[in-house]
Formats: sequence, structure tokens, C-alpha cells
Amino acid sequence: MRLGISRPPCYPLTGSWVNSENFGPDEHSLLRVNHYIHSKGYKATAGRLGPMVAIVSACHPDTVKPMLKEPKLRQVYDLLDPWLGKGLLTIEDGPKWHRNRHLLTPAFHYSILKGYVSVYNECLQQLFRKWDTSAKLNEPVLVFHTMKHACKVVHAHAEIIIKKRRNALGLEGSNKGLNPGSESQDIFNHITKSRHLDFLDILLTAVDDDGVGLTDTEIRNEVDTFMFEGHDTTTSGMSWTLYCLAKHPQHQEKVHEEVRRVLNGRESLEYEDLKELKYTQWCIKEAMRLYPPVILIFREASRDMEIDGIKVPKGVWLGIPTYHLHHNPTIWPDPEKFDPLRFEPSNAEGRDPYAYLAFSAGSRNCIGQNFAINEEKVVVASIVNRYRLSIVEDHVVEMLPVIVLRAKYDIKLHLEPLLD
Repeated sequence: MRLGISRPPCYPLTGSWVNSENFGPDEHSLLRVNHYIHSKGYKATAGRLGPMVAIVSACHPDTVKPMLKEPKLRQVYDLLDPWLGKGLLTIEDGPKWHRNRHLLTPAFHYSILKGYVSVYNECLQQLFRKWDTSAKLNEPVLVFHTMKHACKVVHAHAEIIIKKRRNALGLEGSNKGLNPGSESQDIFNHITKSRHLDFLDILLTAVDDDGVGLTDTEIRNEVDTFMFEGHDTTTSGMSWTLYCLAKHPQHQEKVHEEVRRVLNGRESLEYEDLKELKYTQWCIKEAMRLYPPVILIFREASRDMEIDGIKVPKGVWLGIPTYHLHHNPTIWPDPEKFDPLRFEPSNAEGRDPYAYLAFSAGSRNCIGQNFAINEEKVVVASIVNRYRLSIVEDHVVEMLPVIVLRAKYDIKLHLEPLLD
């Protein structure tokens, strides 16, 4: 298949990603090839994954926007099915996705998000007990370390929690949802007087226009999806933010001053405080520009189309290398510099919304982005309020571009206690 788009060297069996000084068979080849392509100033370019698969890549808002209107590439997202099932992240475009998106949207209303701040604070207290010990011993901490579990174990645990909550809400059987005037509605009203609604409450009680709710399998798929999106991606965002602040103490100090001013002598942040953490949010967004949690978004051309005036046949893979969009010097001057003021409103005015894809964009943007930003603000602000962060000079921090952008050898930071 010949595409009329500039492209890197292409080899008969291995395609564009190997067999030259820029491309090699390792985890960084994708970053290198995209850097090579887009350093030439192209808005779109074509290459190959192996001998058969043609892929068009874009890292400019003008070419990214039409790609994000296309359906997700099933060959890539189907690989996540054994892990996540058919949740919002992986489900095909169509009526089912629109129905589920509609049913899940209330779970991310500000009135629901408000209740999670106390949960963030409780978890932070557990973290601080561990980190305080390391700080007293002058031992660096690992900020990107995770526990890994088999999919079978995760799914089984999710099913147990769903069944217990369904019974607690008086919702016997599957796929019933919560209908006005029912006995379960009375039980639900009684329970919610004593606590905030949460994500699982919404999933279990939501019903569509036909009065049909989500099945246990659909609920488990969404729980697994948001366990991933609410864990791995936010972990990536928070870890790289802490790393950037440790590397740039002048910005860390500004965050510290902002948090102390907002707390005004209190120990913990509250929901109403979050809107005041403006500089903290700019730092988080800038860190996710430099180190986007998801570095590649895949779509598939559903029809013959044009991208930047170039004809692209139906079925061609479409790739959006978020990392290189965020480092495009025609969009982001001095792109390797950590500069949170890029996101100060007057500086961001007029910037194309498709220039920054930390939470994707368009109709399938991240439904939980406000949840993620709130969590990251509370965690980052609370950590910077409690410790002065500095990097471990002899520790190599190297990007590992897998499903989520990780640190190959983890991120180590020194902690200097600031509170008694």
C-alpha cells in the first residue's frame, strides 16, 4: 500500500522501526522513530509495523483532530480484553458505548467527587507513616513502585465486592438497577443518608431509558477499567510530577507556599480548597505534558479520508504519539523545559485543545479526568507540604514506554521532613 505522505526508511520485513541507527528492536524504538519523523516538521507521516501494516502518525493538532474522530483500533484495544473486559476504554463505538457513557457520567459529578477527598487523605496518612520512617533514616523512597496481581485474582475480588454491595443496597439479582418507588429505593435512600455515594453505587443503581441497568459483567468490566485508569495512569502522572518538582526546587517552593496559604494552619485539604491550588495544577499539567501517562493513542480509518490534504485509505492504522505531540516545538516553545506557566490562563489562551492530550480529547475523552486531577492535586500538594523533595543524583531515571509511561528503574527521591 502506497501512501502519499513523507515517511522514514522502510525495510521489507521489519518496516520503519528497525534496521537503522535511529530505530532498534527495544522499548525505546517507538519514541526514537517518532522523534525522527516529527523533528522533520511533518504534521503527518506514514510508516509500517512489519511488512504488512501501514500506519499514519500525527503529532500536530491539525492532523490529530480528524484522527480522534475515528473508531478505536480493535487490533490494539482487544489485547486488553482479558484484563479489562469491555469497559468504556475498550468497547467499540456505537449504541452500547453511548449508553454506558451516559449511565456512568453521574459517577463523576462534583457532588460525588467531593466525597473522595477524605479517602485521599486517609490513604495519605498511611503513606506518610511509611515515608516518615524513611525520611528519619535518610533513606530515599521509591515513588513509582507497584504491586502486580493476576487478572483472575483481580476479577474475582471485583465480583465479590459487587455482589456484597448489590445485596447491601437491596438489589437482588442482576441487571435490575434502581427504579423509583421500589423497596430498594427506600433502602438506598436510608443508606445514602449516612455516607456519600461512590462509583460502585452509581453503577449498581443506574438504569437506562428502558429501565434496564448494567449486568454484573458490565459492572465488573467498568470497575476493572477504572481500577486501571484510576491507578496506573494517575500513579504515572503523580510520580513524574514529584520527579519534576524535585528537579526544579524553585517550582516546588511555589507549590509549598501555595499549599501552606490554602491550608492556613489546617492539617488536611478539603474539597473546597482544590480550586485554590492553581500553581499546583499547572505543575501537574506540565509534568503530564513532558511525561504523558499514555504515550500512544490508536485509531483506524473507517473510510477513505484526507489528513492534511493526504488521501488515506480505509483500514489504515492511525497513531497519535502523545509524547511527541507534547514535545512539538511548533506548538510548545522550548518543549523540553519544565515551565508550569504554560498553563496559566493568559498563556494558554488560544492554544488548540488538541495540542494537549493527557486525557485525550473529543467525544471519547477521559470521563474521569476531574477525578484524576483532584486526586493528583491532593496527593502532590500534601506531599510537598510535608517534605522537601530532592532527586537521588546517582539514580538513573529513564522512561519506559509501555501501556503507561513508567520509569524503567523506578524514581527515587530524598525526603526532608518539613512538619513536626
